[in-house]
Amino acid sequence: MNESTKQDIAQRITEIVQAAPHMNPMIEAMNIQELNVFIDDSSMTSLVVIPSTNIMNDHGSTFGGAIYTAALLCGWSFISSLLPHHGCVIQTATINYHRPIQGKFLICRCSYSLEGSEVTDLINTTRSSQSKGKIPLQICCYGSEDNTTSNLSEKADAVFEGLFHAGYLKS
Repeated sequence: MNESTKQDIAQRITEIVQAAPHMNPMIEAMNIQELNVFIDDSSMTSLVVIPSTNIMNDHGSTFGGAIYTAALLCGWSFISSLLPHHGCVIQTATINYHRPIQGKFLICRCSYSLEGSEVTDLINTTRSSQSKGKIPLQICCYGSEDNTTSNLSEKADAVFEGLFHAGYLKS
């Protein structure tokens, strides 16, 4: 990845982190504590952390629609950061709930190697051709008692799989 591309991505990450929590009233009401995208030379991770207080159902676990929305935002942030000159929308998605998500925080994480993965190959092709592409992502969702990723179990409580459509935005 060249320096110009890294600068475009860094700028887009800043824009997303500032704007995403206020995209629409539903996302704003979720009270996102953290939305961030981390990138280094070998990998990139998108992270969304939300206090569970406002998104609990009557059974004391996180509402399924809130989990889906947080995972969708996590995936959108990931692709929108890597493709700063493209628009990104969800085309299809499923979520598998392995167990109720409980705890003080909902954490959604999307992480991929920047080299040698199908996802990054598709992103690089889409970026270089200034065209459109369909990018499959997997986002893992967890319940946690704290707002860090250090205590997450190896197996996610829920797994979101989405096919995102990215199209080049002409200036």
